[in-house]
Amino acid sequence: DVYGDHAPVQLDADHSAPHTNVPPDFLRSLMSQLRPTCLVEVGSWKGGSALLIADAAVEATPPHAPPPTLLCIDTWLGDGATWLDRCVGWREGLLLNHGLPQVFWQFVANCRRRADVIFPWPLASLTALRALQHLAIRGAVPQPDFVYLDAAHEKGETLIEIRRAFELLRPGGVLVGDDLDWPAVEVRRWRRSAQSAARARASAPERW
Repeated sequence: DVYGDHAPVQLDADHSAPHTNVPPDFLRSLMSQLRPTCLVEVGSWKGGSALLIADAAVEATPPHAPPPTLLCIDTWLGDGATWLDRCVGWREGLLLNHGLPQVFWQFVANCRRRADVIFPWPLASLTALRALQHLAIRGAVPQPDFVYLDAAHEKGETLIEIRRAFELLRPGGVLVGDDLDWPAVEVRRWRRSAQSAARARASAPERW
């Protein structure tokens, strides 16, 4: 139990990370219509967006229904820009201890109040999305109602992530992305990749 008192690293909650851009009002409106039970976040870092998503999903859950599940995927090791301190303070945010980032444990500390909803999965984005696709095909896990993508921010990798995430969604599910103004993840690429994934799904319905 990563949220338990016996976790190897214990940190105080710290919600000062400034890069959570998802609007809470948008999430509440979306979740009230979607009523999701299974959600996936790809790229979680210190848990700011995970808490917003979880709060909105719980608020939309009918009374006496089981709480939704939000699977949070991240390596919690940072990317190249973070290690290179592309913006002042990014490398410090890795919370290095003997060269190893401690961001995972900061995520755990920050998300503890939603421990019944938020479940971290420390894997690279494409590895995790592919594994989830295999599990969904087997019927071991449900296809998610909602995927929030805020991971690589690298041009080629982002396009693959978009396609994998779209393929993973249940029919009628919603894919939301962050940082659409970044060159690697601009809206045109999202649109093209989603259209390509939709055509691929339509041509091979037996996969689902």
